[in-house]
Amino acid sequence: MKAWEDKKVLDTQLMANAFFNAYANANRKKGKKPIPLWKKTKNKKVNISKVKQQFAEIEEIEKNSSKDWVRQIYEGRR
Repeated sequence: MKAWEDKKVLDTQLMANAFFNAYANANRKKGKKPIPLWKKTKNKKVNISKVKQQFAEIEEIEKNSSKDWVRQIYEGRR
């Protein structure tokens, strides 16, 4: 229920931001730049060797552990 509530709050906040942005842009003065809806973010540089190492560790863990918990989840949903 908490996750659903968080999603609803986020959805309404995004909608309110979009309406406010549209209103502000529609009523701006001539010659003024429009306010962008989304802020551009810079991509962080990723250390490829570290990512490959982490991916290899995950694959090793998946090989050694059983995946019975996934089967149990799917059986419980039926």
